[in-house]
Order: sequence, then structure tokens, then C-alpha cells
Amino acid sequence: MGIGVTASSEEDALFLIEREGIDWHKHASKVEIRKGISISDLDQGNVVPNIGPIQFRGVWYPCQNIGYGAPKENEYKPIK
Repeated sequence: MGIGVTASSEEDALFLIEREGIDWHKHASKVEIRKGISISDLDQGNVVPNIGPIQFRGVWYPCQNIGYGAPKENEYKPIK
């Protein structure tokens, strides 16, 4: 299982994940945090066809950063 998130820091990423009600990482025996990934690093058969926009701060896999229930527009902050 994995989560894709664009954030300004590891702390910010955990905040965004938990804001979506995801907390399995708190109970997992192992959690791996990968930084600086590219689209080519992702599972091309499952993850890539199901991601949201990765250039905006938020959880993009599973897609939580667009559509119904997404954060309000003023919460979108492009990551530089």
C-alpha cells in the first residue's frame, strides 16, 4: 500500500495524510518515506492512471486533491 503526497516537508506530508483520515502509517511495522520521486518511478499500471495533480500540495494518490471533498481552493499552494 502506498500514498502519494506533495508537501513542503515530511511533517507537512504527515499532516496532509492525517487530514484525509489516513492513519495506518501510525500502526504499520515499517513505513518508508521516499522523496524526490518522478512519474517514471511509480507503478505505471495502477498508480499513474489514478493520480491527481502532483504539482499541488496535497494527497494525489489515492487522489484526494481534486473533485468532491478536496480542500478549498485557497488551500492549494503550488510547490516550487
